Amino acid sequence: TRVAREHPRYGLALTDCVFMTSRDGVNFKRYNEAFMRPDAEYDGNWCYGDCYPARGFILTAPAKSGEGVDKELSMLCHDREKYGGNLRLRRYTIRRDGFVSLHAGEEEKLLVTKPFVFEGERLTVNLSTSAFGYAYFRLETTDGKQSTESVEYFGHATDKPIAFRDPAVLFSGKEVILTVRLLDADIYSFKFI
Repeated sequence: TRVAREHPRYGLALTDCVFMTSRDGVNFKRYNEAFMRPDAEYDGNWCYGDCYPARGFILTAPAKSGEGVDKELSMLCHDREKYGGNLRLRRYTIRRDGFVSLHAGEEEKLLVTKPFVFEGERLTVNLSTSAFGYAYFRLETTDGKQSTESVEYFGHATDKPIAFRDPAVLFSGKEVILTVRLLDADIYSFKFI
């Protein structure tokens, strides 16, 4: 350990955990912001390999229990590795399907999809809002002849069902555009089932 600390490069390497995505497994997009940050500073962390996650995720029960509370994805990271002594594991959690979101802060944002065709009877979304925040959903056929809107939605759920004034099943099999208005909210994913 002493030899490692005396090495001229000691403390110069970056070991932040970053996030990369790929749709085809060949071409990747790397987000250069730290995906996970080390815990609060103390004498055994913020060193080489700190916050370097173990391979894979573990589906775990949430810290809070109750009806409707979703399971979390847990990642394990070590600290104190370069200082000798006991190795410690830290557990970091993230919501299911919560890696990337469209985020709207205090100014409303609009998400407009490219035209697509879906099969299914209803829309479910993975979203999180503040108490003040909201999300509104609108389906419209690309020819503009049919459209339907939702009521205001808020809350925190990975599979919140969205009810439209006209049932979504009426749009199934047709080319549509989905528009989402967000304020102080994150939308992670949506699907028709």
